[in-house]
Amino acid sequence: MTPDRTLLQVELAAITSRAGAFFLDLCILVLGTYIFSIPLGLLIAFTGSLGWLIEILFAVLTTFAWLIYFTVFGVKSRGQTFGKKILNLRVIMANGSPVTWRASITRTVLILGDAAPGFFAVGILTQLFGKDGQRFGDLAAGTLVIVEPDLQSKFAPSPYKYGLHPLEEHVHSLRKMSPAEYDVVKTLCDRFVYLNPDTQLRMIKEVWDPFCKKHEIYEIPGWHPMYLMEAVVMKYGRERELL
Repeated sequence: MTPDRTLLQVELAAITSRAGAFFLDLCILVLGTYIFSIPLGLLIAFTGSLGWLIEILFAVLTTFAWLIYFTVFGVKSRGQTFGKKILNLRVIMANGSPVTWRASITRTVLILGDAAPGFFAVGILTQLFGKDGQRFGDLAAGTLVIVEPDLQSKFAPSPYKYGLHPLEEHVHSLRKMSPAEYDVVKTLCDRFVYLNPDTQLRMIKEVWDPFCKKHEIYEIPGWHPMYLMEAVVMKYGRERELL
């Protein structure tokens, strides 16, 4: 149940799967650091007296590499680092929408809090005894880690970021569409795959159908309404420079 009392149908990630994904991500970070250190070592050898400055810069970059990695991939890959993608996991907001920059930064920084006082004791305890398997960082950020549902593969993420949606030609002028309506349709798109079938049908009937009637958007035989929702989100977002 989301904070706005919408029922989501998701499978929460097991603590073992989350640990496995985190271990894979750490391996990637260590490997990247090792590869980067080879040319850096040669540079230090040739710079002589400036070598100490390069060593400091390298230490700073290494320290913040995890922050950049987990934060950027948390948003740009819609909640999936390489480790999570391999193990079919995803981070989402508690209301089913994609992770925000603020939430991604919060849960990443608080990895340090989860690690206290050692061996990730805080994170493990909060996941084991918390209601939704959330670690401390998830609780503070308002996020969940879920197993990617099979239904996800049937729909493209919304909104599209590049090019034209294949169904945009079926969407007429959206000049009368308000920002509030955009937020509602986009939220429905983002959360649709995580809603149970009954809630999906109810949202289409209560939210999407009235919207289509108001803006003269007609059903396309053989296409799920979700695709038209995406087309609306993309067209409006691009026209208002929101993408």
